[in-house]
Amino acid sequence: MKRFLLVVCGLFTLSCQGYKDDVVIIDGEKKRVLIPVSSVARTEGLRVFQLSSEKVYDGMLFFTNEETVFTTVNMIFPVLICSLEKVGDKEFVKVNCSCVQPETKIYKPESQYVYEELYSDKNCKDKIKF
Repeated sequence: MKRFLLVVCGLFTLSCQGYKDDVVIIDGEKKRVLIPVSSVARTEGLRVFQLSSEKVYDGMLFFTNEETVFTTVNMIFPVLICSLEKVGDKEFVKVNCSCVQPETKIYKPESQYVYEELYSDKNCKDKIKF
C-alpha cells in the first residue's frame, strides 16, 4: 500500500505522511478509506485525488471538531459529505448526507466523524473511486 501512496503522492506532489489507509464498515458495507492525519492532508481532502486513475478507495474518513468546516472550492466533481455516528470499533452509520456541488464555500458537518465520496453527477448517484 505504501507503494501506491508514494505513486499518488508523487503524481500530486504531496507528502505521503499525511494519509492512513484503512477499512471501515459504514451502514453495514466495507469501505476502503483514506484518513487524512496531517493538517495539509485534512485541508486538501479529496481535492488532490479527483483525477486518480488507481480506483482503489471508496472515500475519505475525517475525525473533526466543532470548528471544522468543509469546502468544495477548486473541486471538479460533487462530493457526498456524510455525518456519521460511531457504533463500534471501525463501524459507523450515516446520520445525515448532503450532495455538495463544486465551488461551495462552506459546509459544516453535524458530527465528529465525516465521510466523503466523489461523484460524477450533480445528484451524487454515479460514484467515483479514487
